[in-house]
Amino acid sequence: MSMEATTVDSRSPFYPAPLRSNKIQAQFPRISIIGDPEILKRQWLGLFCSVKCPGDPILRTYDLARALRDAGIPVISGFHTPIEKDCLDLLLRGSQPVVVCPAAASRICA
Repeated sequence: MSMEATTVDSRSPFYPAPLRSNKIQAQFPRISIIGDPEILKRQWLGLFCSVKCPGDPILRTYDLARALRDAGIPVISGFHTPIEKDCLDLLLRGSQPVVVCPAAASRICA
């Protein structure tokens, strides 16, 4: 798989359907991706975790990440918090797609 960024225009069939509203499409007429654009057509589960959290929810989140991995459910996240980073490590041991959306992506890919 190529590690070069590809630009996906809002008219492309690979442009994500949730971004197709006029307001959002005007803000993001192009997105940059690395990897197979075909996976953008799938439904995704977003993972967002707090930086501060008690122990029991943290353990349940790790169990959830393993369950999502084992079920092959595609996950999307920024993977910024320590819990999200741990979940990314667990998810990458599976074969399901994982999308990483860094918060500074617009500055990185501009």
